[in-house]
Amino acid sequence: MRKYFLLSAVALLATSTANAAMRVATTTIQSDAVIMDTVNVTCNVDFGAIIRNLNSTGEQSVTLQGYDGAANATYSDGITGGYIKPNLDCTLADVNATVFLEANNSDITLSGQDDGNKDYNLSAHLYIEDGSNTVTQATLTIPESTPAGNYRGTITVNVLIN
Repeated sequence: MRKYFLLSAVALLATSTANAAMRVATTTIQSDAVIMDTVNVTCNVDFGAIIRNLNSTGEQSVTLQGYDGAANATYSDGITGGYIKPNLDCTLADVNATVFLEANNSDITLSGQDDGNKDYNLSAHLYIEDGSNTVTQATLTIPESTPAGNYRGTITVNVLIN
């Protein structure tokens, strides 16, 4: 009798566990995707060779104006253009798109080193005319104590595809 009682008790426990209410949770899963189109941008802002008078003092600058490689350079006192001509050519491939910099203006830092490996920076300011797809003006500022050398920098521009 005891054996049947134990079997009945186990059967009751098993039945009550099997019939227990199940809990179900639901959730929302979000999925995102970003699709970007690319365009070819050819950009060359080259201030060329800058010849500085050894006795010149103060900050100097070079301003390039133009587009499609036809850059007109304006030099401040104490510097002139050299054997490497300036080039301002920053245009998009043949697409209906516009290059834009924040508020049509942006700064770029050009870095270089002197013979003792001390770092120096120059700053250039780029300007894009409203609705244009070219850089139309670039100005390079040369601080008074900047040594002779090669300076290079890069900038990221956004392209709005119309």
